[in-house]
Amino acid sequence: MPTLPPFRPTIYIISYSADITRTESATTILLASQVPHRTPPIRHLYTIDARNVQPPSPSLCARYSGIAPLIQDIVMQDVGAQKAVGTAVRELLRFGSEEGSRGSGDKEVSMSVCCHAGTHRSVAIAERIAQCVKWEVGRRGGEEGVKVVCRHVHRVKGRADPF
Repeated sequence: MPTLPPFRPTIYIISYSADITRTESATTILLASQVPHRTPPIRHLYTIDARNVQPPSPSLCARYSGIAPLIQDIVMQDVGAQKAVGTAVRELLRFGSEEGSRGSGDKEVSMSVCCHAGTHRSVAIAERIAQCVKWEVGRRGGEEGVKVVCRHVHRVKGRADPF
C-alpha cells in the first residue's frame, strides 16, 4: 500500500555499486526499492556515474568510506566531482522551485550516484550534494526547509567510520 507523501519537500539520493548492479534492469529495480512507493512513482532525475572520478588512496579507503569528511574532501578535489555536485544541486533546486511555482504538490524527487564499489566516491558525492542542497535552501530562506535522505546501498563501513 502506498504511503502518504511528506509535507516537506524530500530528496532521495541513492548511492550504489555499478559493479554489483551490472544491468539497467537490476539498477532500475534497486533504485525503485530505495524510495517510498507512490502513485505515480517518485521521479528519478538522473544518475551520476562517478567511476571516472579519482578515488582516494587505498590506505584511506581501508579506513574510511565516503561518509567521512576527509574522503569527501579528497573526492571533491576532482574537477569532475565538483561539476557533478554543482549540476546536481542546481537541478534539484530548479526542480523544487518549478514544482513549487506550479503548486502541483509534487514534493519528492530522487537521483542516484554510482561508482565501482559504492563505498567511497559515490557516497562522498551523494553526501556533498545533500549538504549543499540543505545549505542552499536555508540560505534562500526556504520556510519549510528540505529533507534529504541519503541511502548508501552497497557502502562498506570503514574501520574508522563512526557508523
